[in-house]
Amino acid sequence: MTTVEVELINIAVAIEYWVGACKKDSGSRPQWTKVKNRGYAELLAMHVGSEFREFVGGDECKWARLFWDRYTALKHDPLVSYDSYEISTLMRSGRILLMCALLNRVAGSKEPTRWICQSTQFYGLGERIQDLMASKPKLFRR
Repeated sequence: MTTVEVELINIAVAIEYWVGACKKDSGSRPQWTKVKNRGYAELLAMHVGSEFREFVGGDECKWARLFWDRYTALKHDPLVSYDSYEISTLMRSGRILLMCALLNRVAGSKEPTRWICQSTQFYGLGERIQDLMASKPKLFRR
């Protein structure tokens, strides 16, 4: 595995850990963690707000399913054939999601997500992920 693959796996594990920790928050479990039939990345992507939705091309759930599909494939199927550019783009956008969620929590608002997703520093990544999502990539899982 390359560094990019390992980093995507690490980010997915961190997302799973963060959402799981929020679900176990004693006393005041956040409402966003109670949504049924959603994966970890999907819950978090829906929670961070509309700026992230726009950043990933207008459908954060579709992005989250693709992100988690690639993570699962890398983790469980070492012979899977994939596009390394796609994995890199998903890894970087997953990092943005996690960064937004953590900074939102610290700030007590969604202002960090607004700033990050509209930042010129991440404009190129936003374009790449939007192009990827527009290409309608197929999921590995059936």
